[in-house]
Amino acid sequence: GVARHQDFGGVGNAVTPAQMDTDLALIQELGANSVRLSHYQHDDYFYTLCDRAGILVWAEVPFISLPFTEQAGMENIEGQMECLVKQCGNHPSIYCWGVQNEITIAGESPEIHQMVQHMAQYTKKLDPTRYTAEANIYSVENQSPLNRLADLVGYNLYYGWYYQNIPDLQVRLDTFHAQCPDIPLMVTEYGVDTNPALHSYEPSVKDYTEEYQLLFEERDFMVGSYVWNMADFGSAARNEGGKTGQNQKGLVTIDRQLKKDAFYLYKAYWSAEKFVKLAGSRFVHRHRECNDLTALSNLAKLALYVNGTLVQQTQQVQPMTTFAAVPLQMGENEI
Repeated sequence: GVARHQDFGGVGNAVTPAQMDTDLALIQELGANSVRLSHYQHDDYFYTLCDRAGILVWAEVPFISLPFTEQAGMENIEGQMECLVKQCGNHPSIYCWGVQNEITIAGESPEIHQMVQHMAQYTKKLDPTRYTAEANIYSVENQSPLNRLADLVGYNLYYGWYYQNIPDLQVRLDTFHAQCPDIPLMVTEYGVDTNPALHSYEPSVKDYTEEYQLLFEERDFMVGSYVWNMADFGSAARNEGGKTGQNQKGLVTIDRQLKKDAFYLYKAYWSAEKFVKLAGSRFVHRHRECNDLTALSNLAKLALYVNGTLVQQTQQVQPMTTFAAVPLQMGENEI
């Protein structure tokens, strides 16, 4: 599935029921069956929408990034979890309670382990019927005690963006599974910032292009994963990729008006609705005569026409299928 912030262009956190309807419709169009409601309690109406749609919800409280230094802080987050469980516990869509997100961003310690263990036990006492879950930053070692404190373990992994390269993500997941095969593992965040106005023939780290956002793989042993993020969202300190004040890792823009190419890649993997989408359709000013053209689709057969002429066809269709070295004429081309 996808992670979702309660955030919408022009209104921030003050989202309306109509805007929440829009978000649920986008999640359903993708074919996702789960959503992580990050990193705090969301409007009760959205849990209700997920109940009706049969979307599994990871619900969580903002025990995030840095641990509390005073008892009052722990009492506060306990109170928030109690409110979340008691207010939302009758929503059948919720399958787990998230007890922490990247709480070791400044490093691990026995004291942090004790806090997380306490929150997991406290939450299980509030609701013995559901899973507890946690989302770790990449620096948490595979065999850290932290990974034995909640029922479900997630990692927020940004290989190929903030550190190392995309293939290193697969290595990390395979290594974790080999060392801890009994731990139910998810990737609770992954993705790259993408400005749909930017394009490249040779996408690379931190180029913010639509093409780079398409370069991901999957693993069968994973319990699940959450793309970060369903939509671009407000982030006041950011000034990157041609925009200010936004995290651009969304599959759609902050106003929900534009679906990036990666939206259709996930739709090709997850949705039963038959479709085909030409990737790179916004990459209109091309300077090479021969171009690799990519289709995102869940159809069984594809035929590529350029300016009315059939140039290639295939019955070896993948969610992302590339037709190599297609010659284009000078000027406008209809593909």
